[in-house]
Amino acid sequence: QSIIWAYMTGPIPPSCVHKCRKCKPCKRVQVAVPPSMVAAFTSGAATQDYYGVVWKCMCRGKLYKP
Repeated sequence: QSIIWAYMTGPIPPSCVHKCRKCKPCKRVQVAVPPSMVAAFTSGAATQDYYGVVWKCMCRGKLYKP
């Protein structure tokens, strides 16, 4: 019997259980952050072609904080 290990890079995806209020199904998704938002949280060195990615919870097209 062999065991296969999978490793993820980056932050651990959040649990979206009970994060979308009463909306179901609540699923975790990755959302691109525009360069202007990235520059606001960094030293301003973000380039216009760089989009950061964050985890959010989504239900019926609406995003919620994890």
